[in-house]
Amino acid sequence: MNVVQFFLIMLLATVKTLLSPPVAYASGLTFWPTFIAISCGGIIGFLVTFLITNSLIRLWLKKRYNPKNLRKARKIVNLKKKYKLGVFLLFLPFFSVPVMAYVVRKFFGHSKRIIFLSCLIIVFWCLFFCLVYSPIQRI
Repeated sequence: MNVVQFFLIMLLATVKTLLSPPVAYASGLTFWPTFIAISCGGIIGFLVTFLITNSLIRLWLKKRYNPKNLRKARKIVNLKKKYKLGVFLLFLPFFSVPVMAYVVRKFFGHSKRIIFLSCLIIVFWCLFFCLVYSPIQRI
C-alpha cells in the first residue's frame, strides 16, 4: 500500500464520500485500507467544516439579512420539525461532506450529541459504499 495513495483517497473523502471507494479500488487499495481512509477522511472533513461554519453563519447573517427570505426559511424550519434529524443524515452521501456539515450545524447545532451521531452515520455510509463497490477490486 502506498502512503501517498492512502492520503489522496482520504483527501478525496473529505469532500465526497460517495465517489471515494471506486477511486480507491481502482488505485489498488484493498477493502480495509479503503474503509479506513474514507472513514477518516469523511470524519475529518465533517469536523473541520462543522467547526468553521459557525463563524461563517454569523458572518453571512450580518451581511445578508433580508426579510424577503423569511418565507423560504419558514419552509425549511417546517421540514426540520416534520422530518427531524434522520432525513438529513440519511441523505448524507448524496451531498458533499461540507454541505452536509453546514446543514447539520445550521439546523441541529444546538444538540450536544450531533457530532458523535454524524460521525457514526459517516462511518456507516463509508462501510456501506465500500461493501457495494468492493467487486470493483476484483475486476
